[in-house]
Amino acid sequence: MAEPRLLSTQQIAEHNNAKDLWIVVDGQVWDLTELVGTLDTSTISDSWAKPPPQQNPQLQLKNEKPPLFTLLSTHDFESVAEKTLAPKTWAFYSSAATDLVTHRANQSFFDRIWFRPRVLRNIRTRDTSAKILGQD
Repeated sequence: MAEPRLLSTQQIAEHNNAKDLWIVVDGQVWDLTELVGTLDTSTISDSWAKPPPQQNPQLQLKNEKPPLFTLLSTHDFESVAEKTLAPKTWAFYSSAATDLVTHRANQSFFDRIWFRPRVLRNIRTRDTSAKILGQD
């Protein structure tokens, strides 16, 4: 395989349009289907290297629930519940029988549930239907 060519930030910016999109991930330049080259780090300016803007950066208080759109899986909901529910309520919901068989089965099932589609996936058509106990 040939050595990837060195690309400036200006060359990469030329491909920021609807028909041709290049991205930089860990210094590697991709056109979303193949490696294009390596970023010439000597061309990086302060404005190029600035972190992406944060959406509504806010201080999260200890017992405050985060915005719903930030929760991706049941693990995220469990973490928030542990921090925000009363101790007795959390103990009831998080407990299990002695052998933990059902608890592990439920955990295995819930591990497969994601509430938001993953990044860079085609989500133009989605089907959120589920079959539970034989019912749609």
